[in-house]
Order: sequence, then C-alpha cells, then structure tokens
Amino acid sequence: MIGLWNVRGLNRLVMQKEVKAWLSDSSIVLCGLVETRVNSSKFQRLKVRIRNNWSWDNNYSADAGGRIWCGWDPLRLDVSVLQTSDQMMLLQVVVRGSNSKFYVTSVYAKNTDNQRKSLWKDLEDSAQFIDGPWLLMVDWNIIRVNEEKKGGRQHPPRVFQDFNQTIDNLCLSEVPTSNGVFTWCNNRHSNRRIYAKLDRSLINEEWGQVFPNSHIMLTPHLTSDHWGLKMMFPLQIAEGPKPFRFLCVWNQQPIVKDMIVEVWKTKTSGDPIKRLLYKLKLTKQAIKDWNKNKFGSVYEEAISCRKKLADIQYQLRDDSMNERLIQIEKEGRMSLEAAISNETILLAQKSRIKWVKEQDRCTKFYFQKIKQHRAKNNITVIQKDGVSITEPSIIKSKFVDHFQRAYSNDQPALYVPEARCIRNKLSAVESSIFEEAITRE
Repeated sequence: MIGLWNVRGLNRLVMQKEVKAWLSDSSIVLCGLVETRVNSSKFQRLKVRIRNNWSWDNNYSADAGGRIWCGWDPLRLDVSVLQTSDQMMLLQVVVRGSNSKFYVTSVYAKNTDNQRKSLWKDLEDSAQFIDGPWLLMVDWNIIRVNEEKKGGRQHPPRVFQDFNQTIDNLCLSEVPTSNGVFTWCNNRHSNRRIYAKLDRSLINEEWGQVFPNSHIMLTPHLTSDHWGLKMMFPLQIAEGPKPFRFLCVWNQQPIVKDMIVEVWKTKTSGDPIKRLLYKLKLTKQAIKDWNKNKFGSVYEEAISCRKKLADIQYQLRDDSMNERLIQIEKEGRMSLEAAISNETILLAQKSRIKWVKEQDRCTKFYFQKIKQHRAKNNITVIQKDGVSITEPSIIKSKFVDHFQRAYSNDQPALYVPEARCIRNKLSAVESSIFEEAITRE
C-alpha cells in the first residue's frame, strides 16, 4: 500500500506520533510526507522516530525547507530517486522478489500560478524516465473545477488551465476516491469554513492496465488540515450478470425498429402498467436474441472485416487488374468503415463521452475512459460497525444479506406515502393518455 499525506509540520511530537500510527495502521510500505517544515539538521533524528527500520530520502538539495520526505520498507522495495525539485520527487520502485516495477511522483505544489509553472515543466520532463506504470500523488494546491471547492470565492477558469493542460499533455487520469471528495479544510467556523480537493492521485494508462481496481481511501486529517491518501490495490472484482442496455449502434440497423414494432403489436391483458412491463420484457428478449444470433459482436466484426480486406489486398498485389477482386476490395472497404463506425458509437456510449466528434476514432482514449467509469462503479470498501471491509466476497455477502432482510416477509412493509401527501397529481384526462395505444405521432 502507498500513502501520502500533507502533515503540515513534523516538529511537534503529537504529529510525529500520528504519522507513526498512520503508517502502522495502514500497512503502508511506501510513503510521502509533505510540508514537513523540518530543518535539515533534524532529519536524521526525526526519521528514526517515525520509522527507524525504513529508508528515507528528501528534497533538501532543491529546497532548504525539506518540503518532501519519502520513506519505504527496504525489505520489500528497492527504490531509486530519479528526479528531485523543490515541488516534486520522482521515484522508481521495484518490488523485491518480482519483476514488478513502477514509478511514483510525490508532489507538493506551491501556492501561486507562477510558482507552479516550474512544476508543470518538471513533470513533463519526468515523462522521459517513465517506461511503466506511473502514479502522481498528494498536494497540488489547486483544484480542477470550481465544483471541487465548497465555501469561499470561486476562481476564474484560467486558474485551472495550466494544471488541466498538464494532465492532458501527460495523458493522465484521476484515481477514484472511495470515501469522499474534499481533502482539505481550513478548520474555521461558520460561513468562513472552506473545503477543497487540493490532494489527488493521477495515473498514466499503464498504471490503469496493471492495477485496474486501484482506488484512494482518505484517512482523517486529525491534527493536520489535509486528509491522508492511501492507494489501495484490491483483488480483481468478480462481476455478476450485466443489466440490459439498449446500444445506440443498434439504431443503425433498420431491422431493429421493425422488430420493436412487431413486438408491440403483441396482444396482452391486465392493467396498463403490467402490459407495458410485459412488452418491455418481450422487446428486451427479442433484441438480445437478434444481437446474439444475427448482429454479433461489434468488436469481432471489425476484426473480421480487417482480416478479409487484408486478404483481398494481398491477392490484388499478385493480380492487380482483376476486376472481381477490385470490386470485392471496394465492398470490403465499405464494410470496414461501417464496422469501425459501429465500434466507435459503441465505445462512445460505454465511455459516456458526449463531446467527441463523430470522426474522432481514438479507441485508446475510449477504452481508458471506460476503465475509469468501471473503476468508479466498483464498490471496493464498505463500513460496517466502524470497520472497513475490502474483501470482495464479504462485501457481496453483506449487500445480499442486507437486502434479503430488508425485503423479507418478517420485515415491516416499505413506506408508501399517503395520497394526500402528494401535491401534484395527474388529472383523469392526463392519466388516460398513458393508457392509450402507441401511435406514430
């Protein structure tokens, strides 16, 4: 487990004890501590108090204030410091006993836009060292959008521009946080209290591939004004049956509309709601059967079209004037274009990306966004009686047990509001509209 924390000073004995307890309770093997405010002459003495059997490094060579400390368990990790500046430290981490290697950048950004410009340049320079999973964590001292701040005055968009541009330039994405949004509080009272998301974790694409279920747990800030960040690496989460979703790519097939029309002609009995539900169920089953038996996998269709077109082009290389092959190649190109279009529509829907233009077909970008959404949807930790549960099988059983008890016959019926509590109700005429047969209009 990796942990990073803005401790807001390590000179106080109480904070030293809190950090020591944080490292012990969290099973952290690599940590970054920022805003230590410790003079370089005290570094050797204080690092022993916090974790005497660990290896430690710092950025005193770049900043006399020792803004960043990095520590790790040498029995489990081999760590090399590749780059150091006044606002960041880049580490190469190799897990002992395996070939696993990754990179971690511990960041403590300065407070003003002009001061942070050198950080953005340093991070882009760091990219030359990266040839594997890369994690960038902790205090950026800036938010990305105004929605990441509660209280205080709002910022103009230009304030976030450099930070967001750097993230885009480095092709980074954000690690989901499982237990909160805001990571900093000014600890003031009443309407002077401000919350903001100043601390975050960013990863490159390789990190998402190697550690697909990574997520951040926030730990209470206690005597600091920042929450601590712990990078969790849960086991692969077993997925259950997927719910039915209508795919936009099906709209490209005329037969789908005809199929739906035929299903809705089915005669049914019962009240209007039951008839509606029954027809929706028939429609779902008809589309699923058609998709399985006729339409097939969009991805496999694109692969098949590429292979067929490549085979024809190989043949044309030896028989370049063959009119039949030329016609087949033309048809193959059209089929591949249609398959790629379907693939793009499907990926765009799955990734929830609405602003990408139709001609933009960056499937790598789509897949990255799909992984991000899946990671956010995963329930990786729950709280039960004050205890955090992270084991996937136990989490699943807790949910099943909860809803079985909630909906069992032994439990009281779910609350249904009385009609008089509902202010806005449909009139008899409006209600009758829902019972009318569906027409083209």
